[in-house]
Amino acid sequence: MGGKLIDRFAENLAELLGESQSEERHLAAVPELDEEDARPSGTLRTSLTPDEEALDLLAIAGTPLLKRVAPVAGAIAGLLFLVWLIRRIVR
Repeated sequence: MGGKLIDRFAENLAELLGESQSEERHLAAVPELDEEDARPSGTLRTSLTPDEEALDLLAIAGTPLLKRVAPVAGAIAGLLFLVWLIRRIVR
């Protein structure tokens, strides 16, 4: 389940550690922002860049989630059936 996350983290960490950038090079890589490009601090980024892969959480955690939700849903359905059956017998 977490293998994909760990692999992605390891790739990014290796990329960061492999780069030896000087301060000038790092500052030169930062683009100048216009007023319309600037975002207030604390706002979330809403779009992914083309090289980022979206993480499908339903594919990763769907089965464990279903294993936890199915017994609860079955118990609720069974209780509702028993209530319906008892009400029908009492009438």
